[in-house]
Amino acid sequence: MKSFSASIIIILTALFLLQSCSTTNPRYVSSPSVPNTTFFREKGDMKFAVSGSAAPFSLEKYNYSNNKDYNRNRRSVYGVDGQAAFALSNHFMVAVDGVVRNEEDKYNKDDLDVTNDRSVIGYNRKMINGAIGVYAPLGVSQRAWFNFLAGIGVGRSTSQDNGYIGSSLKTNRYLNADLFKINLHPSFNFFFSEFFRMSVAPRFSFLKYNNIQTNYSHADLKTTQYEALEGHYLPLFEPSIILQSGFPGADWLKLDMGFHFSSDPDIGAYNLNSRNFLFSLGFSIYPYKRRD
Repeated sequence: MKSFSASIIIILTALFLLQSCSTTNPRYVSSPSVPNTTFFREKGDMKFAVSGSAAPFSLEKYNYSNNKDYNRNRRSVYGVDGQAAFALSNHFMVAVDGVVRNEEDKYNKDDLDVTNDRSVIGYNRKMINGAIGVYAPLGVSQRAWFNFLAGIGVGRSTSQDNGYIGSSLKTNRYLNADLFKINLHPSFNFFFSEFFRMSVAPRFSFLKYNNIQTNYSHADLKTTQYEALEGHYLPLFEPSIILQSGFPGADWLKLDMGFHFSSDPDIGAYNLNSRNFLFSLGFSIYPYKRRD
């Protein structure tokens, strides 16, 4: 009886250890961008904008040369967004924007090689988007406006997955791909005053990885669930809140602050994630002065 109990304990312990060892570091396949919120109200309105984006805690420095830091995970996410838009008429507009993201995750284990004591996964994403859309007031007061942009984006994603023993690089893996994205971007713009505006912008996107090049083994692709990228569109819900403030005597210049969220892609691959929250700060220039 004792031997039977001991066997059960050994089996349960082995299962627990196996489960613990099977934990996989997440892989990030998407990062939200700053939506091209125009705040247009008439033909001839135009906008040029630039902003910087970051994830919370990205500013925290991390030094793996300090042994006491080995048991702590870190991440940093930075980016730049540039935008332009032009009102073709009182209801139609065109828009273009570009996105650059540099991301890095540092883990206290290498999920693909247990002989390594840590791993660093870096991502670089670049994309340009073009869109056409409509805008119209909601009500006679023209304090609230509805915008809708539909567009496509193309770009490139590269990633490096490095395993280390101490400070020595032991394994290097990569996954690179072309990106194609469909964007459906409604927004509700509120003009509280000439110096303060807000936009609530839900966005529905479908992201596809094409022409994937990688040196991950077949087993590694299965472990990371990168294999699910092939042939799939990744559905994403990417809502944003944009606050815009102006300055007396300089109605052409606005300060932008944004909060940007994203769902994880729901394709049954739980290990493929999106950056769920980014904060942005930047400014917009409106060269055309409205005739009030």
